[in-house]
Amino acid sequence: MLTCLLACLQYEALRTELRLYNPQYLERPHIVALSKLDIPLEAGGEEAMKEVRRTATRTIAACAGNATHQTAPPVAIVPISGLRGKGMRILKEAIGKALALGEEQDRPN
Repeated sequence: MLTCLLACLQYEALRTELRLYNPQYLERPHIVALSKLDIPLEAGGEEAMKEVRRTATRTIAACAGNATHQTAPPVAIVPISGLRGKGMRILKEAIGKALALGEEQDRPN
């Protein structure tokens, strides 16, 4: 699906930008939020949204997995729809987890 490939390219571009700006940022915990899932919902219903969510999550996970030599893997890949409020609770939990991991990394040994 073209949308999933574009999401992967955007993820890679963002990670490259961070590497060029400050390579240490790539070591930080991060979350990938896949937004606009209300678009396939409107076009094809609940099943279409579920399929896009599954495919996009797998695509980003594979894309991130290919870059683990350069960057930490995402703490979570969270499909969301702001319009419908779907995925917001999971996103909040993932943000909390990423912040906690970041605090652990910042603690002196």
